[in-house]
Amino acid sequence: MGSGDLLVIHELWMDQERLDTLVIAGPLGSDARRLAGAGKQLAWSVDANSHFEAMTEYYVFRNRGAFETSHDWDLTSYDVNGLRTRLDVSFLPPGVQSGAVIDGAEALWPLAEAAHAVTALDDTGNRILGLDVRDYDVDGTFFEISWADVSESDDPPSAAIASLTRSDIPGDWILITWTRQPNPRGGQTYCDWCHSNLRDASVERSVALGLVREYSWACDQCLSAGEYVNTPDGWGGDVWPFA
Repeated sequence: MGSGDLLVIHELWMDQERLDTLVIAGPLGSDARRLAGAGKQLAWSVDANSHFEAMTEYYVFRNRGAFETSHDWDLTSYDVNGLRTRLDVSFLPPGVQSGAVIDGAEALWPLAEAAHAVTALDDTGNRILGLDVRDYDVDGTFFEISWADVSESDDPPSAAIASLTRSDIPGDWILITWTRQPNPRGGQTYCDWCHSNLRDASVERSVALGLVREYSWACDQCLSAGEYVNTPDGWGGDVWPFA
């Protein structure tokens, strides 16, 4: 491999009809992985530095002979600058960060802390896509199963948290998949209370506070003075949740 190449984990998932889906592990492969549907199971994984290498190993695993391709890009090695290999959760509150286990491009939380992590991800402007359950053996190997696909839900965090109340969860760790939401400010640069300019720091504080869920933004002064407990002009809901 060249100096910019890296090994990337690929996962083989089988759906309920035992059909295969081979994807990059973690959020980079989340869209493809969810095509396998609810009830899919992780059957095998392999480290590879290119799509060609991953498919070659997969063909060996399934006894399908030699993998061949006519696409040059299949032979191109992954580049360290082109793939995100370690998930960054530094935007989450310290208590949620400390409970996370980062496995390459994936983040897991103990079952008892998973609902809190879902809420924190939602409060910081992320959209929850789904949950997987992972159960570890004493030797470090694990079994993983898709648990809740909430990507099409009208209220993904509530649907995800509801799935965590079931009594038949077959493991003690929850892998949460999410994506960053598009900036909901739509170019807004002013405070919803005093109409002064927003700074990056006040935007981050508004997100952490949860104002983002109401499409509202407060400046430093209004945040410090607690003005956000008052319903902002133009808000179209019934009961302001911060009152």
